[in-house]
Amino acid sequence: MNRTVSGLIHALLIVIILLLSDVADLRAQVGDSHPRIWLNSATKPALVERYNRNTTNAGRLRSWCDTNISASLAGYVDSRALGMLKAVNYALMYQLTGNTTYSSRAVQIIEYGLDNPYTGYTANNWPGFDNFYTDRYLVPATALVLDWCYNAMTSTQRTRFVTQLDYWANYIISSTPWAWQDPSNNYYYGHAWALLTTGYAIYGHNANAQRYIDQARMMLTEGVKYTNGEEVAWAVNDNTTGRANGGMWNEGTSYGGVNYEFIFSMVLAVRSAEDPDAHPDFDFPAEAVLFHIYATNPGGDYILSEGDGAGTMTITDKIRVPVLFAIALCDGAEGNYGQYWVNHYSSNTTSDYKLYNEFLWYDDRRQEINYDGILPDHYHADGSQILIWREGWREDDCWISMRIGLLNTDHAHN
Repeated sequence: MNRTVSGLIHALLIVIILLLSDVADLRAQVGDSHPRIWLNSATKPALVERYNRNTTNAGRLRSWCDTNISASLAGYVDSRALGMLKAVNYALMYQLTGNTTYSSRAVQIIEYGLDNPYTGYTANNWPGFDNFYTDRYLVPATALVLDWCYNAMTSTQRTRFVTQLDYWANYIISSTPWAWQDPSNNYYYGHAWALLTTGYAIYGHNANAQRYIDQARMMLTEGVKYTNGEEVAWAVNDNTTGRANGGMWNEGTSYGGVNYEFIFSMVLAVRSAEDPDAHPDFDFPAEAVLFHIYATNPGGDYILSEGDGAGTMTITDKIRVPVLFAIALCDGAEGNYGQYWVNHYSSNTTSDYKLYNEFLWYDDRRQEINYDGILPDHYHADGSQILIWREGWREDDCWISMRIGLLNTDHAHN
């Protein structure tokens, strides 16, 4: 081999090793004990205090769990595994109360789903339903129950959950499913959320955990870039510029709500499991709050709907919960504006598969600030090219929205 070429290869190897060493040094350590995902020794006491004050959301969560504790397990299995998310309600109740009746029920629901997957599927390939749409619900539900109920589970149950999650995560990565490299798309964040929760839940119990965490965190980093209007690693319809800055996903209101929920979930999970200071440049939650404020019509009975179903839509749980996540990530006044918005323009979540999110992310003691007279009369969401102007927030005030420009993403053209 030519000495010059050999020297270059040697130098390149040294650079690669140094870079890998830097990554290893910078990588935060995942917490040694469960729970890690959202809940840890720092975050849990405030939630237990909230539960003990018997807030409205605490009462609803407890009532639903107690009412359904003996309900038929068959009702938890559906194609997209939304029903499996209800197991997380019980896992949360176990964390809040220490009552193993709740942890047993949570584990029982997941085990039933693994033994009785959706028609035509096995436990192993069920996440692949509809181009892996189901991975966003089935996998995190299993991971959260393992993480939150770990101390109450038998060794056999733990082994089964760890093994299943490991299989699913590898299945997702090896399949490179729909929107695998498209951070404008809700599928992308569903895949990433499934991998991140798996990695955290099985960390310390399976050697593949770090691989899944690294893949998910790389995807999250690209997603954060997308929300900042920066260049991302992959082209989407020949475009590499992120188009969500300003607080609105260019995929539209409905699918945008999914994107909000998963990317916010991921940042909160990284901060609880590894690094409380992760992604300090993530300003998108504050922008999301502002967009929802401006996009609400003056009467407050509906919100601007972009993408699929363009026009207007009522403010349901699917709108409220993503805003709750956004508020939880806001450090500035936008979080207080958001608190005013959720208190006056939406109602406490009642959807059974979202009750745990409602309890976790709605802080009834957070100060609200009425933004009427404080915020300017217009707002431009640069990424999605939506301009909103309003005379005010009173019922008879004028309210105009316009969408400008071409958007290379699914659903936005609607």
